[in-house]
Amino acid sequence: MAVPRVLLLLSGRPESVSFAQSVCGLLGSGPGLGPWPMHCSLKRGQLILSDRPFPEASARLPLQRPPFCPFAALAQQPMAPKAMLPVNRGVDLGVAVLLQSSDQTVLLTRRTPTLRISPNLWVPPGGHVEHEEEVSSSQLTQPVPHLPTCGTSGCGLGRGKQDSGSPALPSLTALFDSQLLDGGLRELWEESGLQLPKDQFSWVPLGLWESAYPPRLSWGFPKYHHIVLYLLVISQESQQQLQSVIKNSTPRRAHN
Repeated sequence: MAVPRVLLLLSGRPESVSFAQSVCGLLGSGPGLGPWPMHCSLKRGQLILSDRPFPEASARLPLQRPPFCPFAALAQQPMAPKAMLPVNRGVDLGVAVLLQSSDQTVLLTRRTPTLRISPNLWVPPGGHVEHEEEVSSSQLTQPVPHLPTCGTSGCGLGRGKQDSGSPALPSLTALFDSQLLDGGLRELWEESGLQLPKDQFSWVPLGLWESAYPPRLSWGFPKYHHIVLYLLVISQESQQQLQSVIKNSTPRRAHN
């Protein structure tokens, strides 16, 4: 079995999660919509989650899932046939970057209509994180399917609705190992052509999302299961400046 990417503190020690298990359910989140506050730690590419404080925890972030989460549905159907579910696999780790311009617009990229997984969806740049046993930094590969964002073709910045009731953001100190930020910025560059100078942006982790594809059990048994860490990256450049770079750049990789 591959190195587990998501671990849960359920009985005082980190335990891996099997592919078919609901992370939110195991953490006692219940049937509601959430979000639920979780204590988190990221070390050597492994995300550790607990609903209670623990010494190594470096952040407290909200965890949420959609109301139609297939893993929650499977938990309610113990007799459902699960032969089609992947075996010897755990829950994967992903990262998504919400890039905000200085005038408060947000970048989304559109997946091409010919894709087998989540075609035509508007999504933030991001991807699945691969574990590198010999290298200290993580590497992002394929995009994470069904990120909870939607919105025309290519990529562009648009103004989002502000929520004055949102909780205050965590401190901009190093809450996590910066390897996920580095990987997310690499995905941003490869998908949009944007390279952000280190002294011209700030960042903060926003929250965690339990993602599945297909996203509904009625569409078939899930083939992908991720916990996605959303990062807010705030650029000092305006929408016009960033859009100009995007228009004059050739992305290294389109969504595959």
